[in-house]
Amino acid sequence: MVNLLAAPKSLSVGERYRIIRLSHNNDQPNDQRKYWNLVNKHGGMRDALDSLLPFQCLWSGMRLSTLHKIFAMRCDDLIVNYLQHIRSVWGYILNEDAQLIEKMDHASVRVMELTCPSMSESDTEKISKRLCCEALSEQQQAELKSRVFRLNTLIPSFGSVFEDFEIPRSPRQCAKESAPA
Repeated sequence: MVNLLAAPKSLSVGERYRIIRLSHNNDQPNDQRKYWNLVNKHGGMRDALDSLLPFQCLWSGMRLSTLHKIFAMRCDDLIVNYLQHIRSVWGYILNEDAQLIEKMDHASVRVMELTCPSMSESDTEKISKRLCCEALSEQQQAELKSRVFRLNTLIPSFGSVFEDFEIPRSPRQCAKESAPA
């Protein structure tokens, strides 16, 4: 059994989810079992999430607390398509290269998420200045930036998908957020 209590406290919920899914262990404590039962009822989403397991850099943005809300929406196909889009974009960015996928870090994902450098000079400038994955060589960084700058779509991540599906807690909160500042 995977011992998450022994894992570093700095691990995000998404990273912990990833570790458990990679272990394929069914001996989870009760508080974890409810999520796995829920995930297993939605096989398409489970498979789409599993396709992202190699991308360790993405998992810090996952929120298990939002997952049950997403499942309750009953729009599995839409969510599966979004997750497949995340997989496709990050596969392209990292050139489907296992070494690059392993070396990419969370900070770099946060710099790139929800940007579209081919359509926005400010996004291009932001990525040019702030994207620096220390684990990559200068040549790998240059190639990565070149691929990123050719993308003509917003760069998605778990952070963006879970933010998109966040449900306001109350009508008052919704009205407060939509009122002009």
